[in-house]
Amino acid sequence: MAKRKRKKATKNNHARLGFCLFLLGLVVFILWVAYPPVPYEGSEKKVPSEEKPPLSDAPSPRHLKIAILIDDIGQDLKPLDELLRLDAPIAFSVLPFCSHSIGAARKIHKAGREVLLHLPMEPLEYPERDPGKGVLLISMNEREMRSQVEEDLRAVPFVRGVNNHMGSRLMQDRQKLKVLFRKLRERGLYFIDSLTTADSKAAEVAGETGVPFASREVFIDHARDREMVFRNMKDLLKKKGQRQSLLVIGHPYPETIQALKTFLPRLQSAGVEVISLSELITRNGNARPPGHARSQRG
Repeated sequence: MAKRKRKKATKNNHARLGFCLFLLGLVVFILWVAYPPVPYEGSEKKVPSEEKPPLSDAPSPRHLKIAILIDDIGQDLKPLDELLRLDAPIAFSVLPFCSHSIGAARKIHKAGREVLLHLPMEPLEYPERDPGKGVLLISMNEREMRSQVEEDLRAVPFVRGVNNHMGSRLMQDRQKLKVLFRKLRERGLYFIDSLTTADSKAAEVAGETGVPFASREVFIDHARDREMVFRNMKDLLKKKGQRQSLLVIGHPYPETIQALKTFLPRLQSAGVEVISLSELITRNGNARPPGHARSQRG
């Protein structure tokens, strides 16, 4: 009898223990559902491949594009021939009324490169500094200016655009620039500001008149010093990531030609693309402010 009672008591204890364990498990499950575990701060949260954030649309710093313009063409064909052999869409600005102005323009056009008129304009130091035949002067009225521009354009065939030769005085005169830019608009030509003065009004007037426009950012040879020219070309690599496009102006000096031969392949292998002036103007839009450029040539 006593033995049977002990068995019954043990059985009841097991039942109560089982019931308690069931209740404990149920409570733990409810708490886990209500308050799921939070991973500790050092744990990594893996993002499924389809949930990875999209790549940025910002251009890669390797996507710098530069346009190169060589001024003062028309006096000697030999440096032009060297420059035309370079594998890059370099543009050339031809002075009017020089001994080789027409011949140079024909060579450039035949090579598939862009021809510009390097339009002489009055500098601040005029007449001590003479821009040469075909110059636009502050003293000219509208009829005289338009006639002179037309004469200068006839002196250089195949012209796609115009940039200023000297002109630090005239480029500050809004009214004279309006006369010039209206003439360029009639002819369907773009304008490149060589920025021979930090006070140039060309960007503003180009915007008002609707003339396609760009301005020089770098003179690679404002002095004929080989080390300086090579350093300026090398510094173009530092502008990757700072700019998307850049307009560079140089001259047909032996130092400049050698620097271009040396650095053009290096620039291209570093991801810098040399583009035409027309493409640069299209990329930049119509007119944009010239910034705080330092005057380097008259």
